[in-house]
Amino acid sequence: MIPLVRGDCVGNDWLYRSVVATFCEHPRTDILFDSFMAQENDILTVRKMSFNQILITLQSEGRMKELIEKYKSEGNGHFSSIIPWSIKTTCTVGREVWLTCYGVPVHAWNVSTFTAIGNVWGKVLQIEDDTAKCIQCDIGKIKVFTQFSSVINQQLNLQVAALNYRIRVSEEQAVFICYSDFRCGCVCHGRAGEQSSVRSSDKDDDDVEGGGL
Repeated sequence: MIPLVRGDCVGNDWLYRSVVATFCEHPRTDILFDSFMAQENDILTVRKMSFNQILITLQSEGRMKELIEKYKSEGNGHFSSIIPWSIKTTCTVGREVWLTCYGVPVHAWNVSTFTAIGNVWGKVLQIEDDTAKCIQCDIGKIKVFTQFSSVINQQLNLQVAALNYRIRVSEEQAVFICYSDFRCGCVCHGRAGEQSSVRSSDKDDDDVEGGGL
């Protein structure tokens, strides 16, 4: 069962003078941002909304309507649509991930094979250089754009020359290490060390007392 969380609509008045522009295909957003901002000098903000959508905020609702009419009449090679934002607007689900492939046989180690593997989950954007050049043949890495929201970790049957090979494809995940001053009080965080210090100190005291007798 998926948990239900209730959100609040607070401080979003600027959305009513914003438009959602959807790209025709997977874009280089950094280049298109600069190009778009250069054409429209009264745009306040351009925000990335999803893999193929940007949210454009203008100075007024009137200017927002002018922009929509302009692109309706003139068109734009980059966008499939430009529409006013509304409360029913949703973000297109999509993400870029690196996939690691295990068990691919050496005689099938080529760009064609890895492209076919990546196509199972989406569009292949890049094949790692070491993988493409067959510099190492233990693991292969491919970057894909996928609309799968769950973590990819799956076995596949790879057919090569009428033989089937069982391979595994796993999504690389970012690992964040958080350091804290918190001490749980267990042996691993020094309580044993503290006790050891006390014992050592007690021993020293005993030695001093014993030496004085």
